[in-house]
Amino acid sequence: MRYRIDWARAQNECILADLATYLDRMEKQIEDARNLDRARIGLEALDQGEYELEIQEHQDTFTKVLPRYLRYSFITLTCTVIETEIERICCEIGRRNSLCLTPRELHGDTLERSHLFLSRVAHLREPERSLWTSLSDLMKIRHCIVHTGGDITRSRDRQHLENLSRQSEGLSAVPEEWPSAEADNAYRYLELSHSFCTDALSRVRLFFKELQDSAGFGPGRWVADG
Repeated sequence: MRYRIDWARAQNECILADLATYLDRMEKQIEDARNLDRARIGLEALDQGEYELEIQEHQDTFTKVLPRYLRYSFITLTCTVIETEIERICCEIGRRNSLCLTPRELHGDTLERSHLFLSRVAHLREPERSLWTSLSDLMKIRHCIVHTGGDITRSRDRQHLENLSRQSEGLSAVPEEWPSAEADNAYRYLELSHSFCTDALSRVRLFFKELQDSAGFGPGRWVADG
């Protein structure tokens, strides 16, 4: 019996599976650390004022700070994977079909170049428009995280992100105020839930599945022929 596998697809599936593992394990680590820290507070000899301060810091750390930073890092990493993988797969499509152009020779950002390549050079049936939109939305979220620390009031995509935070389950814009000499010191930070991150990754996986199916890629795991 003969077996076959498409290594280009296998690489993509492995990378996306690793992203899911990273998110799940880090979320579990935060939960474990939260339980240990709460137990520590209960064992220490604290007066009422000290106890309340410890509990407040504990809540801020484990319900806001660490989850926010973890999920920001996950979205940033996911967008890096999207950019590198879509370009790699497009180049592989070009190689398999002996096409004269690559996405790197076209204009625009990575998603725009890839879209042009697939539609006008490779002439493939592309993933559904809603999946392209999901990827574009993730890129805007990433840009806000990287360039403004997640504060949408300073983002170039403020209006889009405001609308997105009202329409997307698990995504919100949370107001925060910091002591400042300025009169207006209100910030609005993107808050991402665990479910938002897992749903986003599911959409990314579906996008790459549809793309590779359309390109005629083989299975990403060993399968028997005949």
